[in-house]
Amino acid sequence: MERGFLEEVSSRSGQSLNGCYQCLSCGGGCPVVEAMDYNPNQIIRMVQRGMRQEVLS
Repeated sequence: MERGFLEEVSSRSGQSLNGCYQCLSCGGGCPVVEAMDYNPNQIIRMVQRGMRQEVLS
């Protein structure tokens, strides 16, 4: 777990990821979600948990 990863992603993207509560709406309209290893909501949750290596690999 890497402290500060959430803040780094939020700063670089200009988006706050603190408000994501796993509603799944981010993946609901994604046309390529079936081809992804992780759904968008899973990636956001991993960022929130500081899982830098897993997100970027």
